[in-house]
This record gives sequence, C-alpha cells and structure tokens, in this order.
Amino acid sequence: MLGGEVGASTDRCAKGDGKLPLAAEHVTDLGRLVDDLIQRQELTQSQFDAVEAEVLREIESAVEFARASPFPEPQAALQDVYAE
Repeated sequence: MLGGEVGASTDRCAKGDGKLPLAAEHVTDLGRLVDDLIQRQELTQSQFDAVEAEVLREIESAVEFARASPFPEPQAALQDVYAE
C-alpha cells in the first residue's frame, strides 16, 4: 500500500471512485498559466477548451481500455525489474 496523498488516491481508485484530487497549487499554477496565455493573446479560451476536451477524451479512453483489459499474470510483476 502506498502512503500519503498518492496512497489515498490509489485506494479511492481501487474502490471505484476514480476521481483523483489535484493538489491546490497545481490547479492554481495551471489556472495562472492559462490566464497569462489568454491575456497575452497566445491562446484563446476556445482553444483551451478544445485542448481540455481532447485531454479528457484521452483519459476516458485510457480508463475504458484499462478496465476492459485483463489483469496481468502475477509473475509479470517480476519482469524487467533489474537490468541484466
């Protein structure tokens, strides 16, 4: 089991609540970056919205793929652990 925030998030996902909380400073930093880019007219809100929607689609697709995939064999956990 993992500890701290990562462990708590992992535990929530394992129970079926797949929403991961973002640390407040990361959300704030992203918001500042987007605001700055929009203010400097290097990005429009609609461009950001399109990128955000694409990222969310990619995440959903990855989650669906993971849920539909079989669990790996236990011995697979030991593969590629050490360099030879």
